[in-house]
Amino acid sequence: MKKITQYLLIVSIVLIASCQHKELCYDHYHKANVVIGYNWEESLKNYPKSMSLYLYPEDSSAYIRYEFTGHQGGALKIPYGTYSLLSINSDFKNIEYKNKDSLNIFELSAKTAIYLPGTNITASNLPKVKGTDVERFAESIDTLWSDRYSGTVLIKQLWTDTTQVDTLNFTPKLINKQINVSISEAENLKFATGGVSFSISGLAGGYFPYRDTLSSEAVTVLAPLTAGEDGLSVHGSMSTLGDNHKSGVAHTLTVYAILSDGSKWYHTFDVTDQIHKGLDSGSVNIELKGLPIPAPLFNGGGIAPDVDEWQNIEIPVVM
Repeated sequence: MKKITQYLLIVSIVLIASCQHKELCYDHYHKANVVIGYNWEESLKNYPKSMSLYLYPEDSSAYIRYEFTGHQGGALKIPYGTYSLLSINSDFKNIEYKNKDSLNIFELSAKTAIYLPGTNITASNLPKVKGTDVERFAESIDTLWSDRYSGTVLIKQLWTDTTQVDTLNFTPKLINKQINVSISEAENLKFATGGVSFSISGLAGGYFPYRDTLSSEAVTVLAPLTAGEDGLSVHGSMSTLGDNHKSGVAHTLTVYAILSDGSKWYHTFDVTDQIHKGLDSGSVNIELKGLPIPAPLFNGGGIAPDVDEWQNIEIPVVM
C-alpha cells in the first residue's frame, strides 16, 4: 500500500510539472511591448474620458480591443502580428456600434430618438415633412473622435532588451459637425409651456471610421430649443455626423411647439443652402426671423385646438 501511495505521488508531481512547463512554453502568443500615445492638438482641451484601440489581424481572425481610461493612452503587450489599427473614443452614450467584426463596414450610427426632446411625445409619431418618409428620427450625438493607421502595421518585439518599447501615436480628429439655430420674432412664445424643440432633416445617420466616410443613410436629427431672455426668441444647437450630400436630399428645419391648451404645432423652414454652404467647415449658424406660434383658445378666443393632431404653419425664410 505504501509503494502504491509513493507511486501515485510521483505521478502527480510529474503531471503537475508537465502542465506548468506547457503553460510556460505555450503561454498564448509572443507579445511585444507597445506604448499607445495620443496627440490632442485639435481638441481645445475637450478631452474624452476613455479611448478604445481596435486591432484587426491581417489573417481576418477576430479583432482585438484595448480600452484606455482617460485620453493619454498607455503601455500594452500586443500579440505579434500584422494589423490594421483604429482608435475612437468610447465615452459616448447616443452613438451605436454596427458591424464591429468587419473593419471596412464597422459603423458608428446616431442612436434612434425615442422621444421629442423635453417631452413625453413619441418621436415616431412626429409629422414628416415632404421627402423624409424613409428617414428615422435620431438623437443629437455626443462628441466623437477617431483616427486610424493607413495600411497595416507589423507588431513584433524588435529589441533583445524586453524593457524597450515601440510607440504608436494617434492624432484623433473631431467628427462632429455643429449646427446652431436662432429664431427671432417668435410670437406667443409664452404660451408654449409644453416645450419647444426642432429638427433638421437630410443629415448623415452613420460614419465608417476606418474609411473616414459618412454612410448614405439620411436621418432627421432632434434637439431642444430654449427661450431667449427677451422672451421673443428661441435658441438651440445640435451635434451631427454631417451632411451626407445624398443627391436630391433637402434640409428642412422643423420647429415643434406644444401650447398650454395641449395643441401641437409645427413650423418648417428650408435651410438647404445654409447647410450645404456651411456644415462641411465644422459648424454652421442658422439665423431666422418669424415664428408665429398661435395663441391658445381662452374663453372662446384664439384658435380652437386639436390636441390629437399636429397642425402645420408654412413660413418663408427671411434672412
